[in-house]
Amino acid sequence: MGDAFAGYLANFETVYHINGQQTVELNGDTATGTAYCLVVLIADEAGKKIKNTSGVTYHDEYVRRDGKWLIAKRTSNFAWRDRQELGHSRDRRKDLGIGSCHPSDIRVVTPTRL
Repeated sequence: MGDAFAGYLANFETVYHINGQQTVELNGDTATGTAYCLVVLIADEAGKKIKNTSGVTYHDEYVRRDGKWLIAKRTSNFAWRDRQELGHSRDRRKDLGIGSCHPSDIRVVTPTRL
């Protein structure tokens, strides 16, 4: 499986996996969990840079072997996808959709317990 995944990723010149929230429920040497991820893949297609972005939810089953936690099974749910050609901007950050953030743009949210 690892070789197949590496072969797939070899099609892209840039690969980002930006991991977000994750929940895990432990049960001895096994566990289940849900992880949220933003996946950005950039490829050269016919001389054009194409950015593929996906919002992914992973539903995982874990197992502890020899003191290490491993993913035993993963089910991927691609909630949404976006595909766009990158421009020829001199500002690579703009092409990648990365903007600047001013401290006044940040809002702190205090979680509440249900």
